Amino acid sequence: MLGDQARRKSVAIEELSNWEGCGIPGWDMKVPGRPCLRGLSRCIYDFVCFPPRGSLPGSHKNTQTIIHPLYHPQIAPPPGWHKINFGAATRPNNVLPVVCGDHLGKISHAWIDYDVPDAPLGLKQKLDFAISSTIYVAFSDTEPPNLQSPKIVWNTGFTAMALNLRQKQTECITRMLNLNQPVNATGTANEEVYKILIYDKFCQNILSPLIHVKDLRKHGVTLYFLIDKDRKPVHDVPAVYFVQANQSNIQRIVVDASRSLYDSFHLNFSSSIPRPLLEDLASGTLTSDSIERIAKVHDQYLEFVTLEDNLFSLAQKSSYVQLNDPSAGDREIEEIVEMIVTGLFSVLATLAVVPIIRCPRSGPAEMVASALDQRLRDHLLSKSNLFTEGGSFGSSFQRPILCIFDRNFELSVGIEHDFRYRPLVHDVLGLKLNRLSVPGEKGGMRSYELDSSDPFWVANGLLDFPEVAVEIETQLNKYKKDVDEVNKRTAGNDGAEFDGTDLMGNTKHLMNAVNSLPELTERKQVIDKHTNIATVLLGEIKERSLDSYAKKENDMLVRGAIDRNELLGVLKGKGTKMDKLRFAIMYLISSEGINQSEVESVEAALRESEVDTSAFHYVKKLKSLNVSMASANSASRNNIVDWAEKFYAVTAGVKNLLSSDRQLALTRTVEALMEGKPNPEIDNYVVFDPRAPKSSSGSSHLKGPFKEAIVFMIGGGNYVEYGSLQELVQRQQPVRHVIYGTTEILTGAEFVEQLTLLGHKMGFGSSAAAPSQ
Repeated sequence: MLGDQARRKSVAIEELSNWEGCGIPGWDMKVPGRPCLRGLSRCIYDFVCFPPRGSLPGSHKNTQTIIHPLYHPQIAPPPGWHKINFGAATRPNNVLPVVCGDHLGKISHAWIDYDVPDAPLGLKQKLDFAISSTIYVAFSDTEPPNLQSPKIVWNTGFTAMALNLRQKQTECITRMLNLNQPVNATGTANEEVYKILIYDKFCQNILSPLIHVKDLRKHGVTLYFLIDKDRKPVHDVPAVYFVQANQSNIQRIVVDASRSLYDSFHLNFSSSIPRPLLEDLASGTLTSDSIERIAKVHDQYLEFVTLEDNLFSLAQKSSYVQLNDPSAGDREIEEIVEMIVTGLFSVLATLAVVPIIRCPRSGPAEMVASALDQRLRDHLLSKSNLFTEGGSFGSSFQRPILCIFDRNFELSVGIEHDFRYRPLVHDVLGLKLNRLSVPGEKGGMRSYELDSSDPFWVANGLLDFPEVAVEIETQLNKYKKDVDEVNKRTAGNDGAEFDGTDLMGNTKHLMNAVNSLPELTERKQVIDKHTNIATVLLGEIKERSLDSYAKKENDMLVRGAIDRNELLGVLKGKGTKMDKLRFAIMYLISSEGINQSEVESVEAALRESEVDTSAFHYVKKLKSLNVSMASANSASRNNIVDWAEKFYAVTAGVKNLLSSDRQLALTRTVEALMEGKPNPEIDNYVVFDPRAPKSSSGSSHLKGPFKEAIVFMIGGGNYVEYGSLQELVQRQQPVRHVIYGTTEILTGAEFVEQLTLLGHKMGFGSSAAAPSQ
């Protein structure tokens, strides 16, 4: 089909040349240097070409483009073609081929548009931080099959794109904004309809990291309002409501419908609306004679906030306090567990996967795992369940493992100071929903967005702060060098006359310079952003000695002790009240036992700094209970969780799991669970398989190793754990994929505030002022 001139090699095809197949049906044919697919009239190499970078019109000089030569990625695909978008984890050696359901052998053409960030990295590193990739496929059929759920077959060891949560949730939201109609290859509805978007605060937080104003405009949303704000009627325009299913929202929808604010109401609930609320909606609109305005009601199962491709939060505030409150009754605990299960069910429904569930025995983790297992079993009884497609997916691909923990599993990570860039930005500058504000150079506040569209944030988030500072300087120097190069190219011949060749050459340089201006401008904006952020961080580090806190806390956890004079020196030195309280609690957690004299000295130092010691006393009480734990009467427990036992697991278990480079206990445990091999540290973990008969669900079968995992932390998570899990993924071979989620993303200060509240509830009041940030 294509001539030799069109078949150009690049690094990508060279990376594919050693591929030997992965045992999947249809992949057992092998031509040297040409991975083939049975049923195709020609080898993939014959109809997908790999032009060198920048060889296509309009392509960026730093963009690796893999494309069918007859079309260009900036042009909408012709009729009959189907577009499949992917996120950042796709790489050239796992992006081929595309196998669409049962239509194997009907593919006639394909192209792949692969974009990488503009950063001073080698090609391989650029591909590791890919912004996006798009596959276009066409079929020989006159009527192309429906590709709403294409099956993607990856190179062996690469299944990362199966669980791209950010992409999946964005697709669901896009469909919702288009009145729940299918979207075309450009990501918009076939018929443009102007509409109004109404949301509550919770759903606004869901939309915020994923959808920007320009995206709303793209999908025909001209106005958007919070549901609890007073609004004027807008006639002849449909309204899309995206809200939680609660009584206040139902009442407001009924009022809006009775006032005929909009032509039609498309109601979308973030989770499943309970029948009593649905009946209230029906009776309210019937009473006001406005039921005909309710066009549709949808359960979207989007009750979670996706911050990155592999990071989500249920945005459930104070969950640690609620689960650990000594006065909480069984009914209150069950309600909290039910909320967590609803959020996790939404995540799994969005991904369309039914995982194997593992968790430690007893405590909130097992309660949530058991309730989620039952919810999934009940839902799978329906033939039209949300996992029908996921079931066929799972028949060809291994199901993921869902590992559930609660915060007491590794309490220290929620409290400690960390010196890596992403956790430091979150902890010190208060990153919320991927946004933060810092003082600007010329006064006032500057707001920045930090997400997967920022290549520097993606590439350097796991580095220690000093390394980030060096990288900023390196990128700035590279930018200056590139600007100088552009200036030299456009400087001309210093006034000398041009001959024809010089004129053509200078014109070419000028065109190249003009084409490079957007790239240089974007690079400068990214450099300026992170320079400002780093400058503010550096000021906080110096003022509070945050580097010293991070180092000493890590040393305490590794050694299990600290010199008394050094301990008191930190508590009487630099730092906020909250810094000192966090350090004192870390001392308690890391110590082998309780030295009463030393503890009294710590308490005196805290009081001298006017620190509220309620959280310190709360943790000390839990640790002191370890002494009498063996003789404790289990019948005397007044809460669902035995907190003394749980805390003992923290102080003893963390040391057992720590390696020389202090790998987190969570990361080490997840690695063992994904391996699926016998291991005394996890052998007693509970197993739930919602697809298996209940009698065998809790058996010891492991079904490992697992290539994909969802790790969920009850009671508050953080960027430290998220980063540690991503480091685990990067160093594993074959490559694996881990999504990290939690009830809420907390800074160390926010988590200690919850410990303080629990201390108050247990009677450990303090006359000192509350710790400041």
